Amino acid sequence: YDYNKIIQQENTVDVMVDKIADLLMKVASVIIDKVALAEIILNAFTSLEQKEDSGFAWYEKEGSNTAFTYRLLFAVVNKHVPDDFYTLVTTIKLVADIKDKQSWFGLVKTTR
Repeated sequence: YDYNKIIQQENTVDVMVDKIADLLMKVASVIIDKVALAEIILNAFTSLEQKEDSGFAWYEKEGSNTAFTYRLLFAVVNKHVPDDFYTLVTTIKLVADIKDKQSWFGLVKTTR
């Protein structure tokens, strides 16, 4: 278990996703395609309504802000033992000064 906090005040969703991907690359000691990893994270947080309806993401109040939490599972084949694989379960919680749930559903790469 590890807890890391990335504070983003004025950056876009795309920049924030890149920082999360950097962090996960450090945690996962295997080679992962960073571009693909960032795309998975970006997809997770730019289609929140669908993800919430599917049970993968959930909304909550966080002080005077709101948050969405999303749990991701990554699996990578062990190149030395093809029948073996590495997994990483991660929970990503985005907290923002977004006041209503519906506004979260409109996030795009360039949202600040």
